[in-house]
Amino acid sequence: MKVKHLIIIVSMFISVDAYSQEIISVLKDFYMDADMDCYTAMAKKRMMDEHYLRGKWSSIYQEYAPSPDIVLNKNNSVPILNVKFINTKDYNYSDDMYDHITIDSVWAFTFFRVDKRMKVDAVINLAMPSSTYFIDKTDFAGNTKGTTRLLKRINKNNPELILRCAALMGGFGKYVDDGYMYIKGDKIYKYVMYDRKSYELNDYFRNFLRIEDTRCYLNITYIPLIYQKDENSRHTGNAPENEKMICP
Repeated sequence: MKVKHLIIIVSMFISVDAYSQEIISVLKDFYMDADMDCYTAMAKKRMMDEHYLRGKWSSIYQEYAPSPDIVLNKNNSVPILNVKFINTKDYNYSDDMYDHITIDSVWAFTFFRVDKRMKVDAVINLAMPSSTYFIDKTDFAGNTKGTTRLLKRINKNNPELILRCAALMGGFGKYVDDGYMYIKGDKIYKYVMYDRKSYELNDYFRNFLRIEDTRCYLNITYIPLIYQKDENSRHTGNAPENEKMICP
């Protein structure tokens, strides 16, 4: 009986590890196969459509807001793959969070526009209720020191791919979070700006997030401003085809 139980336990861990590696391979392959010219063009179009819509809503915005019509291409941008968590309403700390992660097809990629020194001067297609986060010297948002610092600190870990989950952004859990993660090897790590440390995905959820928060708040994704009607978010898995940002 002891041998049988040992076999079951070993098989369970092999299965969990196999799925973790499978989803990481899916994310890496999606990134490697992505037509970045197509994705940067789609992100820029969404940004311009949002800017035009805001101008229709507000004459003050129309008069004073700087145009976000900027050069954005694969040579001056860092792609951040947007992911989301699904089916977490029955989550337990013993679960493997890799089972719940998938690509966010509505947002696909966020882009940090950078200069030669990797200083960020714009964030485009950021998955949040107001998606375009454009910064210049006159913008009320100030400057991009925080975003540049974030990128440089994550890059010190030599990530293969930077990820972001918008549902992790905000104030639930122990600290205010920004949602950034990264892949290295066969693991996903959550970078926590508060203590400048990285935590393996499962360790992060077990040590930083209350179980009720994971169950209640992780199953959401934001609706791009140009598609919003009565709400700015929805439960994951319910995106209409016309809102998806997936290049052929």
